[in-house]
Amino acid sequence: GNNLGTGTFIADSAGAANATAISLPIRNGDHYFAAQGIEPVGLIKIDIEGSEFIVISGLVETLARDRPIVVMEWSRATESEFRAQHRTLTNMLPDRYAIFQLLARGDRDYRLARLNGAPTLGDIVLVPEERVAGMSMQGAATR
Repeated sequence: GNNLGTGTFIADSAGAANATAISLPIRNGDHYFAAQGIEPVGLIKIDIEGSEFIVISGLVETLARDRPIVVMEWSRATESEFRAQHRTLTNMLPDRYAIFQLLARGDRDYRLARLNGAPTLGDIVLVPEERVAGMSMQGAATR
């Protein structure tokens, strides 16, 4: 398709935009970081078009040990995958992680809003509670 960065590991989402299938290796994040000597991990960006459940499942040790901030997309495919596994994002995270929605207030102007329930569609940011106090919510806008 037009967006060469679009792809997914979910077989039933192949369509016109995802017409070419290729094989890619899948690694457990905890094992990969350990084998490569990557620690501490401070930030994780997940953009995997609906397989976020699998990624979070493979990062349980890293999330508990290093308590990184995680930025990820919450899409209908992501929501469906969590529901299919009978899990919620909150039960997969270590204790004391806050969930924020990244909200656009205009072109290149964003803010974080704390969520007290299930994420809504869009980008979310997972932040360990001990790091929330150090975040400047007023300075969250980017120009």
